[in-house]
Order: sequence, then structure tokens, then C-alpha cells
Amino acid sequence: MKTNKLIIVLLVAIVVASCSSTPASVPTKNLSPTLENTSTPSPTATPIPQPVWVYVSDLQPNLAMVGYWSFAIGKYPGGEGSMVKGRMIQNDHQSYPHGLFVHAPSNFAMI
Repeated sequence: MKTNKLIIVLLVAIVVASCSSTPASVPTKNLSPTLENTSTPSPTATPIPQPVWVYVSDLQPNLAMVGYWSFAIGKYPGGEGSMVKGRMIQNDHQSYPHGLFVHAPSNFAMI
């Protein structure tokens, strides 16, 4: 019986000790040191030049052997189905003014 009372007293003491907070009169210490700005300014980044765009259609063809119709840039060379001769090359409502048209079987090479 004495052992049970002793255990209860110890448990109560542990609970009371863990629930108590620091007294208001004790100031809290700032443990983080004051940091000084010792960094040096980094140099300004050099801007990256924009690439020069060259369309394949602007290059001179080295070889253009087209099996059906003819080689064309930006426009259909013939008409069939939804293709209308002379109309800008399109696919799924997207136009390709610099598009290349070659029909299979073809051999095509650019310089």
C-alpha cells in the first residue's frame, strides 16, 4: 500500500513539474548571434543573346526528289481532299507559312 501511494505521489510530482512554466520574472535569452552582412555584391549577369532563327524553308535544297506532286514551301502544290492548291499548309486549324511539302515517296536534303 505504501508503494502505491509513493508511485502516485511521484507521478503527481512529475506531472506538476512538466506542467509548470518558467516564471515571468526570468527574462528569456536570445541565443542567436547578431549577424553582420559580410557578403560582397555579385557581378551583374551577362545577358544571354537570343538565338538567330533560321527556317529550313529559307535554306537551299541540295536534293529534292518528290514522288508525287512537287516540292513546295508554305503552300500546297496540288489539291486533294482538304488540300487546296496554292493555299497555306494547315493541320488541325494551325497554319505553317514556312512548312515544307513533300509527298511520299520522296528524298529531300538541305545544304
